Amino acid sequence: MKIIIVIMCLLLMVACDPGGFRFDYSTLKNEVIKIELVKYNIQKQVTFSMWAFDQTEYLLNYEYKNEEKLEELDSDSIDDFLNELKDYDVLLSYFVYNTPKGLCIKMSYSNGDFEIINCDSEPPSFCGYIGRYSANGKVVSYTGCFSSYGYFANLVNNYFETKIPSIEEAYPENIPQSADGEI
Repeated sequence: MKIIIVIMCLLLMVACDPGGFRFDYSTLKNEVIKIELVKYNIQKQVTFSMWAFDQTEYLLNYEYKNEEKLEELDSDSIDDFLNELKDYDVLLSYFVYNTPKGLCIKMSYSNGDFEIINCDSEPPSFCGYIGRYSANGKVVSYTGCFSSYGYFANLVNNYFETKIPSIEEAYPENIPQSADGEI
């Protein structure tokens, strides 16, 4: 009987795993025409209590009136940005929020769609929002969120003049240290 209970618990834990995703470099290289750093000023962002279930119907459309363009990545740097982005793990369909909020990376595609990449920089969370919208702001698809706040911080800090706290600065208590205090 104990074995059956253990197997059931393991199956439940595996069933809740959001799975992984990485952006495909060749697809991005062929489709991304512009990358911007924007601030998305929205008053109310809802946090889902049950992240493992499909929350697509509750995602909000993108409202351009809430967008403030901060910077545009130089076209010569797009390839380097995409090459770095392809190495970062995304928690697939990890529904945390119903909309992005705050500092976001906006990747525009040749067909008019755009992807919003957002991640909290406020401890104790590194949750975020990665989703695709049509040119008119309608939700096309939801990808998930980065598996680490550090990925978002690296992209912002490595490619834009705007700087945000690194993972070490945002989460010093989570950084493993050696016996002599070195990281």
